[in-house]
Amino acid sequence: MINELRKRPFARPLLLWISGILFYVFLPFQCIMLFLLAALLLLMLFSKKEEPPAYSNRRDWGIVFAVLLVSLSILFAAWNDMREGERAWLSLLLHDAALLRESLLSRLETLPLAEKDRDVLGAMLLGDTTMLDREVRLQFSVTGVAHILSVSGFHVAVVCGFFSFLLKPLPSTGVFRWIKYTATMLLLWSFTLISGLAPPSVRAALMLSFFLTGQVINRSTDGYNTLAASAFIMLVYNPFYLFDIGFQLSYIAVWFILLLYSPLERLLEIRNPLLSEPYGWIVVSVAAQAGTSFLCLYYFNQFPVLFLLTNLPFSLVSMLLIPAGLIYMLLPAAFPGVELLGWGLAQMMNFLLYIVESFSVFPWATFIIPFDFFDLILAYVFLFLLVSFVYRKQPLYLILSCFFLAILFVKLLIEPLWLPTI
Repeated sequence: MINELRKRPFARPLLLWISGILFYVFLPFQCIMLFLLAALLLLMLFSKKEEPPAYSNRRDWGIVFAVLLVSLSILFAAWNDMREGERAWLSLLLHDAALLRESLLSRLETLPLAEKDRDVLGAMLLGDTTMLDREVRLQFSVTGVAHILSVSGFHVAVVCGFFSFLLKPLPSTGVFRWIKYTATMLLLWSFTLISGLAPPSVRAALMLSFFLTGQVINRSTDGYNTLAASAFIMLVYNPFYLFDIGFQLSYIAVWFILLLYSPLERLLEIRNPLLSEPYGWIVVSVAAQAGTSFLCLYYFNQFPVLFLLTNLPFSLVSMLLIPAGLIYMLLPAAFPGVELLGWGLAQMMNFLLYIVESFSVFPWATFIIPFDFFDLILAYVFLFLLVSFVYRKQPLYLILSCFFLAILFVKLLIEPLWLPTI
């Protein structure tokens, strides 16, 4: 574990920064600061006196750095707690972005769709969920595709990938490389801003920015380090993102995709490219669901059984629908072929809504499971022990994971017996 953290220089500062946020939220502020200052003072007093003088020891410097970073995290959390609302410049940007978003969404009124269906399309394209019907939200949640109703990392990746595809004919050398990079970054952050700067979309934009920057300067990127760096930047800007459900689900989904994609992909060797691509999407969906299921159970007390059957067609169709929808909103009404594009959008939207409506009527489409914080801890201990077994192949990890899973099952089975009957 220590070696893995050393390979990812942003992992250690991220853990320290999160520790400071948790200290501030769950402990009295004055006690925390006194404790940290006392720890730093003791280190200064009892550090070995050597030549050159104190703190030539790397461990001592590490402790000083840790104490200072945790203290800084606590101060940032306190400052954000006292600050009211967004920063003035960001509020102005978001206001202008909201006006532009409303203008773009008004173009959807010309589509041959019912008003309720246009609201769903607007949520899928630009994250506008203000007009969504409660029944529609419930249907998407039951079928395991509720994430598609808000702009997430998937949307940002699709938009960025489509634009990169359009720029592919340009040479990748010399000045053209920087033109492609600059244009992609501008589009990436413009889309993220117009869609409202939701934490999942900001996370994806930051990670893609690091990846694209690494490409343009010929540097390789590490997925875990990129994930940690984006989380650190977001939590420096607003420490209370840590308690945002979208932030938590987004990061844990990507983390488990990085953890489980390779082991799951190796389960089946598929050489046919027509089958390997859908299989890759299934693997991504399973890995993300494995990481987020317990957290969703804790927050929403439900588990969608049909997520595999709905996520694959939704992902494939959305890869066409999202860029096509954005192009339709940007083109003027008199542009040649725009009516045909609108008809295609309507057909794709009708197909997706048909899938949701068809699967949501099954009585076993979702399980309702009461899940408290202790259950959540047990579940993730089980999951991390199981992942450790997959990577290290040591039977002890498997035995311990089965032990914690058994505790979780027993607790869930007998807990209703403790509850008073009404």
